[in-house]
Amino acid sequence: MSFIYALLIRLYPAAYREEFGEEMSDVFQQALADARTKGAVAVTKFLTRETAGLVREGLALRFESARALHPVLAQLGRRLSMERQFRYSRVSISFMAVSLIIVLMAMGRAAEIVHLYSPLQKGYGLVRPLITCLLLANAAGLFVWLVRFAARRSGAHRLEQVQTWHKQA
Repeated sequence: MSFIYALLIRLYPAAYREEFGEEMSDVFQQALADARTKGAVAVTKFLTRETAGLVREGLALRFESARALHPVLAQLGRRLSMERQFRYSRVSISFMAVSLIIVLMAMGRAAEIVHLYSPLQKGYGLVRPLITCLLLANAAGLFVWLVRFAARRSGAHRLEQVQTWHKQA
């Protein structure tokens, strides 16, 4: 385990590893020992969570350090990073997933009805409506991105920062 963890820590930039690497390894060993007392399922959950966290954070820090060194990467990073006010909460993501499942079930039922009652539409199944739905969703996403991009270019987002006159009594 320690060998694999040491390899994953190498994903972090050298300066970060020098400053925090030993402490990270010590904390990992202590947490692993604690997980081992709770059983194999706890160890598996712990190792999965730690591996994902190391890869995600290590690559993010590498990208951050690369962005600081190169101006083109700095611009790219600003364009691709999600701003905090546009992130979805877990409840929103769960609701979207449930909505997608309901829509897919409805599309499947509609395809069955068409297949039963329409001699012209036999053989298409769920593929064509699903592709149409995905294309429409991509087009809507592209439209929203273009509007957001245009608003950022026009400076409309700066209107939030404008201070208005206070009402006088």
